[in-house]
Amino acid sequence: MINGFVYVVIFCIIIGISTLLAAGKTYVKSFIAVRLNNFRAKVIIGVATMILLLITVVAVHRGIEARRIEVRVGPLCHMADKISYVTRLSFDVRMVEDGLISNILLHHRICPYSSQFTPFFTDLVLVNNKAESESFPDYVIVAWPRMGETNFSERLVDGINLQANPDSSMHIRPYGETRDIVTLEDFELIYPLTIADLVSNWEKIYALWNAFDDFDYSIIISIASGWQP
Repeated sequence: MINGFVYVVIFCIIIGISTLLAAGKTYVKSFIAVRLNNFRAKVIIGVATMILLLITVVAVHRGIEARRIEVRVGPLCHMADKISYVTRLSFDVRMVEDGLISNILLHHRICPYSSQFTPFFTDLVLVNNKAESESFPDYVIVAWPRMGETNFSERLVDGINLQANPDSSMHIRPYGETRDIVTLEDFELIYPLTIADLVSNWEKIYALWNAFDDFDYSIIISIASGWQP
């Protein structure tokens, strides 16, 4: 579909061409040197006018696009790490829009590249439990460690403590593989981690999480899902 910018450009081109045709008509009717000079002047004026119009339109269009990008980016884009953290560690979420409450993070509503993006949500806050999430306005997304009957986050912390403990036997890799052990001390964290650390020290834990490899992930997620090593 042709947008407004394309229409404006076409309009500017038509004006320029019309000016050139008018100059050409004058030249055809006159065949004298004076008219020739007038024709050249009109050609120059026509070309200059068309160039100035195009420059103006491009400048206006870029300003509109810059504003559109600014709006589409939205206020949550600087929180990409926190959004990833909440998603990867399977936090519970309270996300309210038009009175409807979602218990999962709706990425298509906060991702600026989604056709369903909305700039309504302005912040993502981590709290310790669901009760603490009730006091926030709807435009704030609230997330907390997932507990419930499965105690997922508590088991997840157990798995992290086990896998980040240099004395743990769970570091033995299959097929004789070796790897440097990632420890809590490497990220200025104190052993053992607690549920509260998932909220108060989320940035350090996120860095720790990213330092784990696939083998570590498989052990931690298995423990969080109920496996007993």
